[in-house]
Amino acid sequence: MRDLSSFTNHLIAAHRQKATFDAKAPVPETAEEAYAVQSALMASIGPVGGFKVSRKSGAVATMAPIPSSRCFKSGDRVGTTARVGVELEVGFVVTGRLPAPDDPAFQDKLVAAVRPAPMIELVASRLSGEPAEKPMPKLADLQASEGLIAGEPLASWDGSDFGALDISMASDEGDICTGQAQVPNGSALAALETLVRMAGSHCGGLQVGQRLLTGSVHPLTFIRTNQAVKGRIAGLGEVAVQLC
Repeated sequence: MRDLSSFTNHLIAAHRQKATFDAKAPVPETAEEAYAVQSALMASIGPVGGFKVSRKSGAVATMAPIPSSRCFKSGDRVGTTARVGVELEVGFVVTGRLPAPDDPAFQDKLVAAVRPAPMIELVASRLSGEPAEKPMPKLADLQASEGLIAGEPLASWDGSDFGALDISMASDEGDICTGQAQVPNGSALAALETLVRMAGSHCGGLQVGQRLLTGSVHPLTFIRTNQAVKGRIAGLGEVAVQLC
């Protein structure tokens, strides 16, 4: 594997300082390299409090850890960059031991080990210049995750999947999204299964208490900070954050 220590060290500094940097070559060019940078990054700024997964149609699924220092509960005040992206998502809280990928009762045990919750992901890149538009540097930068805010888990969940949704999200400046929406690829449980099967021991693996994101149910929207954001997913609940 190529020496990516310069990129990695600059990325660690950018996360700590809430800054961006114009990465110079070499930058990650493969998923293997990007995940190696993720591991080095989390060894420096961890521990891990959650994971996100991306399942875009026709593309290989990718994942990224989220530092526990950037995992919040609904209603918290959260400091972030001057301009930040927001995404409303169906998330899951790990409440029990997750099944091994080869477990014959994988799906039943998976449902028994998690509880769904409405979540907001914050999005902000630490990259500038040409690398900010390339998929592998972005993957190394935790898929541009700036953190997550989790609402209360749904205690009475019967294991049903989430696909078509009725949603709303607004900031102090107005509506961000409202109406009918769709979980990426139509299934939150399929996204969760993908993440559990691929995570393995990456950055310590998936653990009880972590929060897992399954993908935005609306287009990424960038807003200014110093305002409140509140989202709702019908049948799942509400989640709110005060950005500062």
